[in-house]
Amino acid sequence: MNLTNGAKSLVLRSSPYTHTGFRSDHKHARLTEELQIIELVPPPITSFPNGIYHTKFKDEKLTILDDIASAIATGECNKKVGDAMEERGASSVHFILVVNGLPSSREEAAAERFFKALLYPGDHFVPHMLEAMRSYAMPRIARLSGQVAESIEQFLQDDLIQDIADDAWGPHVQEVPGFQAFRNRFPELEIASVPEALTILLERLRERTSEVHQSADNPSFTTHDAMFVNGLLVLAHHLSKAPIFNRLIRRSTRAVIVLFVGGLRYKLAMLGRYHACLERLRTLAKRTEMKITYEWCTDDVAGIVNDRPVVMHRSALEVIKAAEDRATRIAISVSDSTFGKICSQYKPTLTVSTHPTIRLILKLGSTAQTRLVGCSGGVCYACSEWISRYNDAHPGAMWTAGPSLQEVDSTWALTHRFPFEEDVYQSIKEAKEISLIDWLDPSPMDY
Repeated sequence: MNLTNGAKSLVLRSSPYTHTGFRSDHKHARLTEELQIIELVPPPITSFPNGIYHTKFKDEKLTILDDIASAIATGECNKKVGDAMEERGASSVHFILVVNGLPSSREEAAAERFFKALLYPGDHFVPHMLEAMRSYAMPRIARLSGQVAESIEQFLQDDLIQDIADDAWGPHVQEVPGFQAFRNRFPELEIASVPEALTILLERLRERTSEVHQSADNPSFTTHDAMFVNGLLVLAHHLSKAPIFNRLIRRSTRAVIVLFVGGLRYKLAMLGRYHACLERLRTLAKRTEMKITYEWCTDDVAGIVNDRPVVMHRSALEVIKAAEDRATRIAISVSDSTFGKICSQYKPTLTVSTHPTIRLILKLGSTAQTRLVGCSGGVCYACSEWISRYNDAHPGAMWTAGPSLQEVDSTWALTHRFPFEEDVYQSIKEAKEISLIDWLDPSPMDY
């Protein structure tokens, strides 16, 4: 099915990126090499992505786009889903979906089941919607559960709640979202202080998310029933709204703590989004009188890359020691054995694809009604840099994505269409150098 909004391909500019062959292959290899190193070293602590402070923006349309992208994502091969929308008439809405590369049959089936469930007429919308999402999204739910379990375990081991245990706390119902309902499920909350109640609920969530994560890869673990999984999603959603996270972020003078606490809250919100999105989706269905359609975005515009293998030209050590100035001096001063784990994980060949949000921007360009793009899990660092520079190069474009931790993803592909992609490449090189400095020569103030 073709888009009906008259989307046109952007005009190719004369630049080094419009040429195929050795130059683009060489550039792509160097970019992927830099991204691999950033991905393998500890994340930098000298900049805070917007996902540290926000798990969703106030823009309702952008929130629903992120909701739908997250709800449709299967977790297959760690691929993300992106989406954009068109409002057609007074009450109907059309969604354009996309993934990294081409959608698989499983991803197509997931989208079909999701939209059928979204238009389910009846009083059992919530359980029907949750059943539909569980039917295809358990791999992603299991992966998110593993991330949440690991982060909570670190949070409790570091005893970060104890740092503010002597603060003046408000009522339980204010400090512990969902407290009234949880008190019936967990009797130990009856006599617990606010810090104790938060610790109890975090530990319960850690246990449950750990079980779900392990059951995904280990046949000896039993498959959990719907009530168990739904309860986990509800608990993650409510804990993500706990004021303690803002309190810790505002209070801490250590960058590493701010990044960790903000990252934990973001992961809780991503897992809890399966529950949080339900009322917003129900409202969407009612507002549109169930006139909701969708299509998968075609890739018939220049610059889109599907599953292209990229061969590295440099070893991991060569990429690390090619950093500039201070980063080079630091990298050369330490033993090569420091980088042993990185070298063992560094891949000689990677498959790259155009990421979802960039595919949508290339496809819709300046013809889009609303220049908003949703993305399951948020955009990666390279996408964020690319969108910012695309907006700068196209006055009035102002494409916007939701909050993200802007994690590095080495499967990211250049379009080879725009001169500003040289700036994106340079930004990624600088990010590698900052990551190396933060890791090898950290400031005591940050830790």
